[in-house]
Amino acid sequence: MLLKSVYSIDIQQAIKKGYLTIETTKSIDQNLRKLAMGRIDLVSLNYDVGITVSNDTLSKEERGKILPHPDPLRVSLYRLLLNKKNKERSLKLLDKFNTGLYLLNKENKIKEMLDASKRGSMKLSES
Repeated sequence: MLLKSVYSIDIQQAIKKGYLTIETTKSIDQNLRKLAMGRIDLVSLNYDVGITVSNDTLSKEERGKILPHPDPLRVSLYRLLLNKKNKERSLKLLDKFNTGLYLLNKENKIKEMLDASKRGSMKLSES
């Protein structure tokens, strides 16, 4: 698990009862490397994030040692977070975001981007 992660009640209870032992790291790629080396048994994270980070940081051999479970632990809804300080600007940004998201979805670009990410042909931008 990543440092400062928030665990569900079920996971907290499993840790307390000794069913799970948690080992923390500072980054997803550290967790994935430990998983590939067999130092830990599992990593819980978003599927698309896991695929993208694996493609960006692990060798083909290391990626071959990792298998995603077919069933999600939880389905998450994502939220856009905006600054409350300038409400007018935030509302404009929200409108632009929604318009862009609608157009990307209408043109099937979101699925294309996710598929490209899973293939490893879409890289994280360095900012």
